[in-house]
Parts: sequence; C-alpha cells; structure tokens
Amino acid sequence: MRLIIGLLFFGAFRIASSQSEVVFDTTALLPKPETCNKAIAQANEDGKSNIFKISRGPIFGDEYERFYRNYMVTKFGIEVVGKGCLVYDFEECYNDQMHKLIRTKYKDNFLIETEEEIKEEFEIFKTLDHEQRKKYIDFNFTYKIVDQKADFILGRESLIKELHNRVDFSKIDFSGKTFGLFLVIGRGGTVDKCEVISKNFPRAEAEKIENAIKGLGSWTPARLYGFDVKSEKMIGVPISITQKTK
Repeated sequence: MRLIIGLLFFGAFRIASSQSEVVFDTTALLPKPETCNKAIAQANEDGKSNIFKISRGPIFGDEYERFYRNYMVTKFGIEVVGKGCLVYDFEECYNDQMHKLIRTKYKDNFLIETEEEIKEEFEIFKTLDHEQRKKYIDFNFTYKIVDQKADFILGRESLIKELHNRVDFSKIDFSGKTFGLFLVIGRGGTVDKCEVISKNFPRAEAEKIENAIKGLGSWTPARLYGFDVKSEKMIGVPISITQKTK
C-alpha cells in the first residue's frame, strides 16, 4: 500500500514539475499597431464618403434585429453587421474608430439612445396592419436585409443551366470552380445591376455573363413587411454545369 501511495505521489510530483517548466504568455491580446493604423485610416476614408458600418453581435436574424438594422441604415445611413465569435485586429480597430466617427457626427450617447427609440418604434410597428407598415419602408433604398429574398422566377437551377446555354464557360481563362454574381433586383422583378465579383475573372468575359443575366427573364422581388422592395442578392455560379448547384 505504501508503495502504491509513493508511486502516486512521485507521479504527481513529476507532472507538477513538468508543468512548472511551461511558461504561459499572459500578455494582453492587443491589436497589432500596424494593422490598427490601417483599419483607422480605412474607417476615416469611409466616413468621409458617408459610409458608416459598425458591427455588433451576435445577430440572430429575428424580426426585431431586421427592423433595427433596416431602421439604422435607412434613417441614419449606418449599416449594422454581425460580429462573429472571433474578432480580428482590423475589424476591432475599424469598429472602434467608426464608433468615434458616429459619436462625432451625432452625439456621445447616440447609439444607446437610438436603440431605445427603435425599440419603442418596433412596439408600435407590431400593432400596425399591412398598409400602415409602409411608412417604415424606403422604396428607393436597396435593401440587404429582407423578410423574403429575391429569386429567379424559374429557380436557381434553371438560372444556372440557362446561363451555361448562353455562355461557353470552357473558353474562359479562370482557375476557380465557382464565380460570384452580385445582383440588384428591382421591385418589378428586373435586374437593375449585375456584376461578376470574383477575383481575376476576365473582364471581357464578365461583361458577357452580366449581359446574359440581364436578358434571362423575370425575378420574384424581395419582400419586406409585406411589400416588394429593391434588394441585393449574391449568387455563386459553378463553371462546370456537372457540379451540384443546390
């Protein structure tokens, strides 16, 4: 018994001794100065162009969050985006500087007081009927956050197949397997804007794709608070039609 206890004690001592040799870096995780300076410069440049974007999180995408974010961007021109679990140096410094710019433009407690205002407006909004909710929509604004996204009327599969029928992708010098499309779909279901946004995609070929998309037919516009609205849409399109498109 004494032998067993002795061995256990010796083992515990060895573990403790080995652990004491490990040095943990307890330095605070501060943003790198060079990265932070770039972020601050970018925020200042955006502010001069009246581009104000702040992050907060987590954003769950519920009805209040959609109302809050749309209220902020349509009334004050401030886009609110979600903040992930991991926040990088650039994002943290950019967000801090953007908050300072917003406080300078409005006032110190602007964001706190505005959220209280929006919460009161949301309580009113919930009591309104369909037609009364129209006052909360800016029909000239291009929305990112909607209740129902815009879609090609025949479905995404048909959109991709028809695009492949019109454009010979085998002749495009592009190393990627998928390219991105940025679209603005109008209230009437028209393609108001189409842009290939993938890096290193040949510009001449991108124009062919953009023109083809505009001639493909009607879309179902996005819906917000029960009304058709103009909205942004992102689509990934595979270079090869044999790839799954779902």
